[in-house]
Parts: sequence; structure tokens; C-alpha cells
Amino acid sequence: MMTRRTPPRNRRAAPRFLDPAGGLPARWRAGRSPALGVLRIAGSGVRGACASLVALLMIGCSTPVAYQRPTVELPGHWQAKADAAPAAPETAIVWDRWWPEFGSDELNSLAAAALAGNQELAAAQQRVLLARALVDSAASASAPTLDAQADASRTRRSGSGTSTTLGLGVSAALDLDLNGASARAVDAATGRVQQREAARETLGASLLVDLSEQYFRILSALDRLEIARANIANAESLLTLLKSRQQAGAVASLEVVRQEGLVATLRAGVAPLEQQRRSALAALAVLTGRAPQGFGVQATSLSAVRLPALAAALPVQLLERHPEVRQAEAELIVAHADLNAARSAWLPRGRIDVGAALESATLAALFNGATVIGSLGAGMLAPLIDGGRIRAQLNAATARRDEVTHLYRQAVLAALRDVEDRLSALRTLAEQATQQQRVVEFAQASLRMADLRYRNGATDYATVLDAQRVLLAAQDSQAITHLARYSQTLGLVRALGGGVPPIGPGNLALAVSRAASR
Repeated sequence: MMTRRTPPRNRRAAPRFLDPAGGLPARWRAGRSPALGVLRIAGSGVRGACASLVALLMIGCSTPVAYQRPTVELPGHWQAKADAAPAAPETAIVWDRWWPEFGSDELNSLAAAALAGNQELAAAQQRVLLARALVDSAASASAPTLDAQADASRTRRSGSGTSTTLGLGVSAALDLDLNGASARAVDAATGRVQQREAARETLGASLLVDLSEQYFRILSALDRLEIARANIANAESLLTLLKSRQQAGAVASLEVVRQEGLVATLRAGVAPLEQQRRSALAALAVLTGRAPQGFGVQATSLSAVRLPALAAALPVQLLERHPEVRQAEAELIVAHADLNAARSAWLPRGRIDVGAALESATLAALFNGATVIGSLGAGMLAPLIDGGRIRAQLNAATARRDEVTHLYRQAVLAALRDVEDRLSALRTLAEQATQQQRVVEFAQASLRMADLRYRNGATDYATVLDAQRVLLAAQDSQAITHLARYSQTLGLVRALGGGVPPIGPGNLALAVSRAASR
């Protein structure tokens, strides 16, 4: 005889997630959150404790983390400044408009033209507008939608003839951002706006530095051309004297030939300088958004442009100003927002759908006596088993965040090195310019004495020829060093973030500033 086994009293049936009417659980309808609902319906005992623990872990893993700037050890001062001897007072400039410190009205006009007409800068601005449009697109994902629908169908059935059905209705839907995925997507999109803005500002700063560099190259080439023409004139004057003495039989033909060779060498050096001037002029025209044909500048010498001694910002200010550092932090903010978005995938998603429609067999009856159809639906979807997809995406986002964090710290270190190199180079070039000025003065005096002695027959021609070559080399080297000082000053402006509006950490972290409050 078979006996029927009864289940033990302490074994409870599995919890039901839906009430007998088929709707949401009563405790959820009472206004409690889904997360608390999971904890309450999980039951008691070991299984209930395990379910509660799993729910808590899901909530903990999905909680967004507020962005914090990575810590980087910064020095309190610049080593090049500490090692340098006391110098002239430095100029504290307005970094958003640094180019007027050079005292050139023409440079100011060129900078205004470049900011208004440079095509790459205009394209960068369009990329910013594109990123802002994507923010609006991401924000619309959590907004309700309303659609209209109209349809008509004709059905033929054997034995019952043909029937026509006309329908007109509207439907509305709302995605419930229970897991914060839509909010995280908006944060990430906002971070990309900051990234595009940082890239645009970096491009604008580089544009102004490059424009000033090309302008100074043009003026330096004009200075070197003036030096070359002055040396050609002096060499030709001596060549005329040698030829007259050769005709009188006072000098040998060798001296005339050697002087003609020097004149030819000086003339050959003019063409490369002209090419440098034309190349820099064409580059300057393109930077201002104009064609190179017919473009020119009015200034004729670099000496007419003031060389300011800029006061270097403190190292800690590089975090706000240096273009590469700011761009690296913008990328870090985006990676942080993507990590929060990956965390939110653990939580459930919800959706509510509402619809209403009119249905009739004829168009006339559609608005008079038509069948009214209404619908209301709600759903929720939570991940249970996904083969490790969410965990893998979270690991990938974490690795990306850590990667960009290391790149940010590296960008800070590179910025510190860049400023130190510029400050050290400026100090060295200032000392070099002082010594080269003395070299030029000695070379000029040497040529004057050699020429005078040669004309009076007290020395040979070789002494004069050597003095000419020494002066030519000294003057050309002085012009190159003069340009290098301007170039290094522009490099310091770039390294310190000149031309980039300052943005504090609170504004820069706009992409994820709302994460902690959600």
C-alpha cells in the first residue's frame, strides 16, 4: 500500500513575485522601492539571507562614485627659478590674452583674424556643438514618448465574406530609469562635451602660439636678410678697392679672387633666407584663414617687438591651465562616467506603456460609435544570468579608468618638465645673448681695424677676409639666438596654458557632479 508523504512544516513555498491578480506585488504597489521589495519578498531563513545579500551586493556594485581628481605630488616652486640669479622684474600677464604683452599692434590684429577665420578652430567648435547635441539625445532616452498610429486592414474569410477594419490611436511610453543607466549616459555625454571643449581650447592656444611663432620667423628672416645685404655691401666695397689696386699692380689676383668668392657666398645665402620668409608668410596667412597669395606684413624687424619676461605660474596651477593636462583630465572624467554607467547595469529597468485606440469597420463610424480600446502595461527587467557580460564590461570600464588615470599623472609630469625646460632655456639664452652681443661688438671692431690697417698697408688681405667671416657668423648667430628667445617665450606661454580660459575642478567635473546625489 502506497503512502502519501507530506512536506515538512518548516519548508516554505517559493515566494511569488506577482499577486493572484497578475499585477505588481502588493508591497511594491504600496510605494516601496524595487530594491526594498527584493529584500522583503526574499523570505526568511538561509535562502532569504542569501537573497538579501545578493541584492545588497548588486546595489553596492551599482552605486555611482563621485569623481575625484587623482592626487599628484607637485613641487612648491620651479627649480630653474630657484637656481637663477635675480633678474629684471617679471610681467604678470592675463593668460587669456597674452599676445598684447609683445607690444605689436599688427600681432594683435593677426590674432583677432585667426580666432575669427581659422578653419580648424571653426571645425573644433562644430565638434563641441555635436557633443552637446549628443547630450540632448542621451537625455531624451528617459523622457516620455507619445506616438500616433493609423491602420487599415481588409480580411477575406471563406464562408463569411470580407471584413474591413479601420483603426486610429495613440500610445505613450515611459522608461523608468530605475538603474540610473540614462542618467549615467547623460553624465558620460556631458563629459565628452568637456573633452571637446578642452580640445578646442587647446587648439586655440596652439593656434595663437603658432601664429606668433610664424610672425616672429618672418621678422627674424628680414633681420637676417638685412645683415646679409649689409655684409654684401661691405664685401663688394672691399672688392672694388682690391680690383683698383690690382689694376695698379699693388695686389695679386689671388686676393681679388678670394674676395669675389666671399661675395658670391654671401649672395648665395640670401636665397634660403628669402625662402624661409616666404614659407613663414604663407603659413601665417593660412593660420588666419586667408590664402597666401597677396598676403604680407608691415613690420620689418624683430627688434620692434617687445620681449616680455613672463612670470611663471605656480606648479599647482598647471592642473587648471596646461592644455594637455586639462585634456587628459577631461578624458578621465569621461572614463569615470562610463564606469558608473557600467555599474548601473546590475539594477533592474522598468517601462510603462499606455495606449488608446478607436476601431470600426467604416471611416464614418470611426468617430461615431467606434469600438474604444485601451491598454495599460508595466514591466521590469533585471539581470540574473548573463554569462558574465556585465562583469566583463565593468572590468573593461575599470581598466580604462585606471589607464586614463596613469595617463593623466604622466601628463602632469610632462607639463612640469616642459615648464622647467622652458625656464632653463630662457635663462641660458639670455646669458648667451649677452655674450653674443659682446662677440658682435668685438668682431665689428676687429673688422674696422683690419680694414684700416689693410688700406694703410699695415696688414695682409687674409686678416681682413677672416675678420669679415667672423663678423658675418657672429651677426647671424646673434639673430638666430634672438629668435630663439622669442620662440622659448612662446613655448613657456604654451606650457603654462596661455590662451586657455581657466577652469576649476568643480566646473571641469561637471560630467559626473550629479552622480553622488543619485
